[in-house]
Amino acid sequence: MQKRPELFVSILPLLIMSNIILSGSFCVFASTKLMKLPFSPGLAFVCMAIIGGIYALNRAGDFLEDYCNNSSRLVFFLNRNHFLFIGVMLVVFSLLYLTFTERLSLFHMILILSGISYSFPSLPVIRNDRLMFVKMKQIPVIKNLVVAVLWGTAIFLIPPNFFGLKFQFNSYVMAAIFTMIVASFTNTLFNDIRDLTGDRIAGNRTLPVIFGERKTVVVLITVNTAWFIILSISGIFGIISMRHMVLLMVMVVYPLSYVMLFTKKIVSNRNAEFISDLQLLVFAVVLLGMYMYT
Repeated sequence: MQKRPELFVSILPLLIMSNIILSGSFCVFASTKLMKLPFSPGLAFVCMAIIGGIYALNRAGDFLEDYCNNSSRLVFFLNRNHFLFIGVMLVVFSLLYLTFTERLSLFHMILILSGISYSFPSLPVIRNDRLMFVKMKQIPVIKNLVVAVLWGTAIFLIPPNFFGLKFQFNSYVMAAIFTMIVASFTNTLFNDIRDLTGDRIAGNRTLPVIFGERKTVVVLITVNTAWFIILSISGIFGIISMRHMVLLMVMVVYPLSYVMLFTKKIVSNRNAEFISDLQLLVFAVVLLGMYMYT
């Protein structure tokens, strides 16, 4: 009989995958409440299918990095090739649903193609006078910015896009979008710090590979401190309410907390991954809190 700690470790990749899918969908639900939009089973399906499909495909494309950084995750998905099939089917079904309901848009295509190109060589670049294809994650900084902007905007653009409505700009929604972009940027760079060894072997020129862990942490602290100050000024001058300001500050402090816990060796790589992947759930709670005080 498998011991409980070993059982937990063996199913942890599945728990993390499930958390990302459900938390991402929960974020979209929370954003619909904040923007006073409806939420339907169709929207829930699209969110879960796109997030789950892209995550499963990324696992298939990141075997080398997982071999160096997260052997338990590699073993879990390597022994379950059906997850790759499920990932492909989820993406296909989401596209079919959006097409036949006449809801497919350019943004959906950008979201899906960006997710696939993250872990599969599909972006053309010229190196040493010859054309070659690389993964998005092999392009320094660009992949961090693209992932951050897509996560930060998708949560708020998918609902109005799905219902054929125009996006309503207002100060607190825009503050939430930029906060999510900053938090996602922090999360992607944190993952690069955790995956430093594997990225070096795989040839992924991430910021930690180029400049080292310490300088990357300085970048994260600088970016988050700057946004913290901007949120403070926005609250003080009434651009957003003080309650909204405090709630959004939680999303600045939370990513920095797990970055510091990991870099100070207080938590392990595996635990740090689980804590960082709870970020979407935390942000969903923040959005619901903003809705309650709007």
